[in-house]
Amino acid sequence: MNRQPGRNEPCSCGSGRKYKNCCEGKTRIFGQKIPGAAIWVLVAVAGVGVAAYAMLRPDRPEPTMPAAVPPEERPAPYTYDSLTNRHFDPVHGHWHDGRPPGSPGAPGQGTGTPASGTAPAPAPPPTAAAPSANTPEPWTYDAEKNQHWDPTHQHWHPGLPPAGR
Repeated sequence: MNRQPGRNEPCSCGSGRKYKNCCEGKTRIFGQKIPGAAIWVLVAVAGVGVAAYAMLRPDRPEPTMPAAVPPEERPAPYTYDSLTNRHFDPVHGHWHDGRPPGSPGAPGQGTGTPASGTAPAPAPPPTAAAPSANTPEPWTYDAEKNQHWDPTHQHWHPGLPPAGR
């Protein structure tokens, strides 16, 4: 039978010390005495290892940008959603923050709320103009905000840059 010694009895590990001063409250792993806190450290290290493997494993699919809205589900061009303060940009095929460009209430414009579906004059397509002093390098990734600079659209997109960039 595997009986645990009393607190004042000699420890069963053979150290000659009393059980209460030796192995009480400790666990044995591979024959070694491990204090309870060390077990939690081992569990935490193992958890970090599992998480790192899950994030870095080679079969993990590449993170993707939010998908463009399929054509059959697209709202009218430049539709403004006042609840989320976003507008649909038909040029990019996805939603952008803020009011549509050129609409009343948009930055640098007058005040007011545009009607849903009204299309302001579309913004000119992106050009290969020389970047300004504030323009980030193409495909720069900002890990703190989890976003990347898209030189084609000349604004930040969520997530990592596309693969190969």
